[in-house]
Amino acid sequence: MDAVFNLGSFGQKTINGIAFNNNVVLDGLNNLDITYKTAAYIDLVGAGEVVAGSILSIVNPSKLTLKLGDVSLDTTTAAGHVGYSTIKDLTLVPGENIVIASTSLDSSLPATSAFFNDLSAGDQTLSFTGHAQSSANPALNGGLAALDSKAVILQGFGGPTSQVPHKDWSLKVLPTTGSDKKIEIKATFQSPYYGLPVKYVSAGDFAEASSGAPLFAFDDSLHFEVGSSSTTVTFTAKLVLDLTADNKPKYQQWVNNANANGGHLPLDLFWLPNVIVGNDGAAHPVDWSSDFVGNINIAVGSDFASILDFFP
Repeated sequence: MDAVFNLGSFGQKTINGIAFNNNVVLDGLNNLDITYKTAAYIDLVGAGEVVAGSILSIVNPSKLTLKLGDVSLDTTTAAGHVGYSTIKDLTLVPGENIVIASTSLDSSLPATSAFFNDLSAGDQTLSFTGHAQSSANPALNGGLAALDSKAVILQGFGGPTSQVPHKDWSLKVLPTTGSDKKIEIKATFQSPYYGLPVKYVSAGDFAEASSGAPLFAFDDSLHFEVGSSSTTVTFTAKLVLDLTADNKPKYQQWVNNANANGGHLPLDLFWLPNVIVGNDGAAHPVDWSSDFVGNINIAVGSDFASILDFFP
């Protein structure tokens, strides 16, 4: 393990490769203050296996920066073992640390099944403890054996995010829309996970915006990464309904609604994109739908009415 000492006006001093034996306890790891914030994702990855990506706040009470690497923690309820939680490349600076813990839950275990049932009815407590293979560094396992902390998981893996993941949407009809049905979308994206970086990987299996009927679907042109600040991205999407005579009344209705709402069209977004959160390493589907953030009020300009010119 590496430790970083803060020497005030003398700067910081890093001591690499500190060795531990089984009798050494890392000060402060026992009853470490862990607070559950929210779940970034709940992913069914195989038969009976659910992976939950939980955003956790971990307070390091010491004055040391502890570079622990990948850490695995035995995860239990009062009824018993439910799975293991992994925190990739864990570094604990003094004070609060926001991390993502990926917990693999084996639903075939009686304790896990009971946990899911109980969590649907109310908040539940999980315990995180070190075990014999908590670290790939055998010398560090002795120190990690001291880790024994609890966190209250909110009902249904709920919990507020720090901010909405997207905002300020706008739509532009292109000169080529009549032939390829592609439109231009602009939106601002930001991390809803308490400052942890987010890398967008793909639109996922569900990515559609509707207003009474499907308006557009995402394609593969959207790419972004965000950290503590937001980013505004322009990308393309594709109209869902063909530009044929039988669909013209629906497009006319959208144009009328936008005109009546001051150049804005309320849309219901159904979107489960695949993203990588923090240093989790793997992409998982997250729910960025209207059920999560509310309807988007997409801005359209005078060009939106020109979509009617593409009809026969």
